[in-house]
Amino acid sequence: MSCPTGHYSQMPGLRLRPVRELGVCVVFAPAEARLFRLNAQSWLALELCRGGTTAAALRKAWREVVTSDDAEERLRVALDLLLANRLLHHEPAPAEAPMTAAS
Repeated sequence: MSCPTGHYSQMPGLRLRPVRELGVCVVFAPAEARLFRLNAQSWLALELCRGGTTAAALRKAWREVVTSDDAEERLRVALDLLLANRLLHHEPAPAEAPMTAAS
């Protein structure tokens, strides 16, 4: 399964504090008034969305770092987690206009 198309960006105001020796990142989300502890994969996905990115650019950057056979699935799981916890915003790609026959 592939991740959706469109554009991804971090939610505004997030504060990330890496704890490299544990391989995690602590994130404070002021809009949620919550702390999150992200594993390395979710942390990577969130960092790749800093400043915003298209789904295609995100997948390309992800594949440069995550080389396992299930890399696409790992990205989808990380994005699902980040979206569910409102750490990431996804703006879907505009729907393509239907093709019509010429008169």
